[in-house]
Amino acid sequence: MNARNWIRIVVSIGLLGWFLARADLQQLRTNLTDIPAGEAFLAIGLYAAAWLVNTVKWKTLLGGHSFRSLLALTMISQFYALVLPGQLAGEVVKAWKLVTRTGESARVVTSILMDRLTGVMCLLLVGWVGARFTQTAVGAGFAPVFAVFIICLVAAAFLSRLESCRSMCRSGLNAIGNRFPKSAKMTAFLIRCMEAWLETLHSPTRLLSAMMLGLVFQGFAVLILYRIATSIGVQVALVDWCWIFTAVSLLLLLPVTVGGIGLREGGFVTLLAGLGVSNEKALACSLALFGLHLLLAAAGAVLDLALTARERSGT
Repeated sequence: MNARNWIRIVVSIGLLGWFLARADLQQLRTNLTDIPAGEAFLAIGLYAAAWLVNTVKWKTLLGGHSFRSLLALTMISQFYALVLPGQLAGEVVKAWKLVTRTGESARVVTSILMDRLTGVMCLLLVGWVGARFTQTAVGAGFAPVFAVFIICLVAAAFLSRLESCRSMCRSGLNAIGNRFPKSAKMTAFLIRCMEAWLETLHSPTRLLSAMMLGLVFQGFAVLILYRIATSIGVQVALVDWCWIFTAVSLLLLLPVTVGGIGLREGGFVTLLAGLGVSNEKALACSLALFGLHLLLAAAGAVLDLALTARERSGT
């Protein structure tokens, strides 16, 4: 393990320890144990349903692969997203595993990239709606921020459709490949990715289906958080959880901690404090949500071990 990873581990432990030290641990424990068993099982069920929807979304963009295999890779990726620095690490592992099995490098990588970008777009849309219709000054301040991000993503997608931009990128990549022969394979791969990307953009039905599924996924996520918070006694409107969840999710994209530990807690404590929610209840919401992720990650780890063992045995 290199020094950078050790730094991330230290940052994760430090941030989590900081927020726990400032909270009443007995009250935090009470908040978590007071969650009714029925609500806990409902949250687990909704969480599982959300990731089933997310797998359908990826299959819509990729095609040509069984839902079962893509679901397995999705679960496995959540394990690596937890143990490796940054939330994007899981996507890298997912791409590597599928490319190793199929050899469809450009198509697979492009589908994962498109899946992630459409996911972020849906997340921003949900957050913008929440910030636009919130009755709180704190939430309203996020509306223009989310709007700017949405406009940037739409503009980038529009520019990538222009022939002049594609020609410029293709010429630049070819020039790099010719100037540096060792990079020729990489530049050729990027050109193939660009063509696969354009193919998806020119398939409005597929893109619209992915966006709709992405909105359903984000809706599940917000609903889960709302139900958990309500069972803990946090009186925050559903519309506010839209922008809170979006802000925290964007924060977790920063590769500065392991599994988002510390960043997640800091995001919830800081944002909910502006709505009058105590540190203990905010931490309880964060830890309960993290617990759901742990369950999925644990299932992904077991599945990864089982599939690896089967591949090695040749069965």
